[in-house]
Amino acid sequence: MSEDKKDRPTVSAVTAAVLHQLVPLLKIPAGRAALASLRQSVGSSASAAVGILPFVYAQMPEDFIGSGADLSHEEKAIIHTLQLFALHQQGSSTCVWSGADEETSDVRPASNMGDALKALRQGNNKLAVDRRFNALITATTYDELLHHLRQMIRLLRAKTNVTVDYPQLAKDLYWFSRGYEESLRLNWARHYYRFDKKGQDQDA
Repeated sequence: MSEDKKDRPTVSAVTAAVLHQLVPLLKIPAGRAALASLRQSVGSSASAAVGILPFVYAQMPEDFIGSGADLSHEEKAIIHTLQLFALHQQGSSTCVWSGADEETSDVRPASNMGDALKALRQGNNKLAVDRRFNALITATTYDELLHHLRQMIRLLRAKTNVTVDYPQLAKDLYWFSRGYEESLRLNWARHYYRFDKKGQDQDA
């Protein structure tokens, strides 16, 4: 599914461009301040993320920008994805974005959120994680989806070393906000419940 016209910048490309700016700064005060601003802005208006806005709007094409206090679908998807990245990155010595130019042998990249969250389906926690995942993919509003995503990202941060394709997540959030919820649900569920690479059924 294409985000829009062929030559138009995409939500995923803009998100990747912002992350490419941020990642080299993660270990210096400017980068840490930007991530702290993002985390503090969770649940607040986008203007609360003042530390990240210069990075975002330097990459944002004019037709992505909303008017007044209303964020466009593109702005919401990009800013909320960056907030999730900041939550995930907190306390990590390596970058949690799968597109970063870091080679870490013990980190597993994930193709979408369903694939990333599959790493939580271990041992006695499996049924509890499945319930959380099902609540996530059956969210009926964008805000409800974000609420569940924040919870799941915190679990990923605490329990796994999985990296996430955040530009893809921004694209998924964009299409969810545009009314394509069912596509997101199916894509994430397919990756979450699918057979693993060793041929083991994840529900076995």
